[in-house]
Amino acid sequence: MMPERAPTQIFPRLADRTIPVVDVVRLRNSLSALTVFLKDEADHNYVLCVEKNQRFLSSHSLVDTIETCFDSDSWKVIEVAAKREFEESGRCLALERYTSSGFHALRGVECVIRQYIVKLSGTIPTKRDWGHYIEILKKNGAEPDLLAVLDNIRTLHRNPLMHPDDWLSIDEAVGIFTIAQTAIVRLATGIKK
Repeated sequence: MMPERAPTQIFPRLADRTIPVVDVVRLRNSLSALTVFLKDEADHNYVLCVEKNQRFLSSHSLVDTIETCFDSDSWKVIEVAAKREFEESGRCLALERYTSSGFHALRGVECVIRQYIVKLSGTIPTKRDWGHYIEILKKNGAEPDLLAVLDNIRTLHRNPLMHPDDWLSIDEAVGIFTIAQTAIVRLATGIKK
């Protein structure tokens, strides 16, 4: 706005122009007001930089593009509620909230289990229990390999994680996330059939 020396070729009208005192005062007042405003806003806004990858999972994929962590065909099949759970799980993992990450990953799997039950049986399960879900899937002809994976997740990860004394480490959280990926691929395959 106020070049010390303006070349006549670039700023022909500014070459000899002096800025009136009124404009200088107005500009200084505006800058002061902006400074006060930015300082006030900075007290209420937080900037978080996530640069650390969680084992083999990049922070970018965990925070912005969680769908790249899953097979694209599987991601297309699963319902929106499950996608939201995995988005949350990825963000928690990136922010080193490992127990929360495991919790949301398992909730994502549960969403897809329920989706598969509806697809197989045509009914929505009323009881929210993985053992019950596995029994319904078994009665309706789900693949034995899928049932074994889900039962392992239930007994080794889901049930212990629901206990308030259990806290996950990075390795446990990444393990649950990858097991959830496997379960989603198997469930999505069943849903597509």
